[in-house]
Amino acid sequence: MKILHLGKFYPPHHGGIETSMCNLAEAGVKIGHSVQCIVSCPGALKSYWDNINGVQVHRLATFGKLLSMPITPAFLVEPLGNSDLIHVHIPNPLAELKILFSSRNKKILPFVHALPLTQGKLGELWFSMITEKILNLSEKVLISNSYQIEAFPQLKKWKNKIRVVPFVAECISGTTYENLLSKRALSTTVVAVGRLVKYKGFDILLKAWAKFLKKKSENIKYSLKIVGDGPEKNNLLEIIKNENINGTVQMLGAVDDFSKNKILEEAILFVAPSINSSETFGISILEAMSKGLPVITTRLPTGVAALARGGECGAVVRPLSVEDLSFALQELLDAPRSRNEIGRQNLLYAKANHSPEVMMTAYEHILNSSENEKSSNIIQFPSRIEKKVVSDLNSNEQVAVKEVLRKVGSK
Repeated sequence: MKILHLGKFYPPHHGGIETSMCNLAEAGVKIGHSVQCIVSCPGALKSYWDNINGVQVHRLATFGKLLSMPITPAFLVEPLGNSDLIHVHIPNPLAELKILFSSRNKKILPFVHALPLTQGKLGELWFSMITEKILNLSEKVLISNSYQIEAFPQLKKWKNKIRVVPFVAECISGTTYENLLSKRALSTTVVAVGRLVKYKGFDILLKAWAKFLKKKSENIKYSLKIVGDGPEKNNLLEIIKNENINGTVQMLGAVDDFSKNKILEEAILFVAPSINSSETFGISILEAMSKGLPVITTRLPTGVAALARGGECGAVVRPLSVEDLSFALQELLDAPRSRNEIGRQNLLYAKANHSPEVMMTAYEHILNSSENEKSSNIIQFPSRIEKKVVSDLNSNEQVAVKEVLRKVGSK
């Protein structure tokens, strides 16, 4: 089968959608299909082809951005070729327009990472005029986790088409994890990873970090490393200066995967402080779990809730709460033995639910299924993710954190 992906960018460009598209494309190659990707390439004045692990990537010349959308004229005229199946990764205005007007007689399986409904009236208009029509035309609709339907209830209209293809984590081995424990015993590093954009909540993290440092009970010099780049960088640097925490925070910018993995392996705690449902999953959380790290994250009705597991990830705090986040930092940094056990459980969870084998099983099943497949239920891989309504979590986050630590400590 000839499979075509239409995406925004492709690795080595950093981003959750880019990572998931790459994983899905390479899975298609491993299954035995011919796979191509058409993407924008910032800074490229000429389009060119690339071959990455068997995936043919056509990187199109791109001339800046408009409203965060790459200006890639070639995208609209690029032929779709003789592909048997097309994955369009949503949201992506150029790719969505391309599909809507150029995909007659093509089998369409869009991968919905998010919907444009958080972009105000313009986003709502785009959804009703463009995205909704694509979903109507599609044979199936792919999502990464069932919590997306809670975050975007508009998807319920296509519930009989929806299939779950979980994101992938390259997990360390149990032996590697045990070896890391001795290194982490000497570490005092806390890590956060992501694009420096408003919804990631790094401003809240910095203020919580400053509060934690003033209240911490132990005479240990902790450090915070933030990996990523983006438009909020100057604002974050200003907060660091105003809070007088220059000596304890490192802004590392964007790094390659090797460097990022090394940073995660040397850390003792990961923080994902996103403030709203624009964070539809949190691949960086999964990456941290795949390295055996405990995680502090926020209470969101998205795929983040699946990873958080009601606080078993380490701690779940209210979005935008400096006080809650500061408290969770103190509780987990004061409990190294509990941190290690929580990290171990996170690693086991990532292996069981987000291994390449699990994802490939789900994807291959979808590719092999016929168009008239009878299915009244969402096919979920894995099926063991506990379905828990996020709003039912204990509103007293401090009690929740202590309870998780108590349970872990008693094992």
